[in-house]
Amino acid sequence: FREATGIAAAISSLGIYTAHAEFDFGRIFREARKGETVSWLDTYCPRQNEFIDDVVGALRRGVKVRMLIIDPQCDNARFRNQELESTVDTGGGWDGGLDAFISKMTAVAGRGYGKFEIRYYRDLPCVPMYLVGRPPTARKAYFSVFLVRATAGCQHVELTHGDWLTDMAKYFERKWDRQTELQGRPGAGRSEEHTSELQSHHD
Repeated sequence: FREATGIAAAISSLGIYTAHAEFDFGRIFREARKGETVSWLDTYCPRQNEFIDDVVGALRRGVKVRMLIIDPQCDNARFRNQELESTVDTGGGWDGGLDAFISKMTAVAGRGYGKFEIRYYRDLPCVPMYLVGRPPTARKAYFSVFLVRATAGCQHVELTHGDWLTDMAKYFERKWDRQTELQGRPGAGRSEEHTSELQSHHD
């Protein structure tokens, strides 16, 4: 019992609230409150049709959404594609899935439901993370790890306090700002195009 109590205390000290064996991506958007921001960092998620209504619902009640999606033309997109070899999410599955995710999210962003901005990154993705709060801080985050399967079907950890949560919020803000600096450089055309389009709808 003491050992179990010690383990629980150690886990709690890291800010871990719980772990989800099967993750419902819609909860990220359902839990966000009016005036808060959902900050999303991933390559892409092949399950967008399961939570797209939750994205729209969050936007309509005054939640801002910021998405960092991997640039399909960058080296890191190719590397992640290679890591998924032997799964259905590689090759055409990767290309088609990423394109479908971008198409669906940009379509929602362009409908004027609320403040939704998308930027594309080419540098290291770190881990897939999804934060809820008021930037530059977050009150909650979910994350997984890039391994040999698409993370959409993997376990996710939920954080509610601690250094990990603080560092993830800082990491996202720096990465978000970095993509603004990259706009207009070779390979960043899609980011520039979509950002300006979204800003014209919502700024």
